[in-house]
Amino acid sequence: MNHLADLASIPQPRLRGACFKGTCPTPETLRKLARAMGKNHLELYTLAYEGRVDKLPEAVNEENLDALIRDLFETARELGLSAPQVRPSKAKIRKALIELGFSADEATNSKIV
Repeated sequence: MNHLADLASIPQPRLRGACFKGTCPTPETLRKLARAMGKNHLELYTLAYEGRVDKLPEAVNEENLDALIRDLFETARELGLSAPQVRPSKAKIRKALIELGFSADEATNSKIV
């Protein structure tokens, strides 16, 4: 742990807190760790916040979708990301949704391929 903290140029107590105390590491800490580990910071962000995102209710309405979209853009802003200049293809959106944990019923799964 000391070696990783040194490689990432972050204080060891911060790394320990992020790993063992269940705190939410800052995007900057995740970027530094990712650089030291040779990973994409989004991978670490996903791991750090996995299971902490509230599940949407079964009956998704416009208000829930608006909240989800706001959360996506807020997270992108926290990570220093900007919206794409060109709208992503349906295939890229589909892949991203699946990676985020969205799932479809069995009848729909055959259409996703």
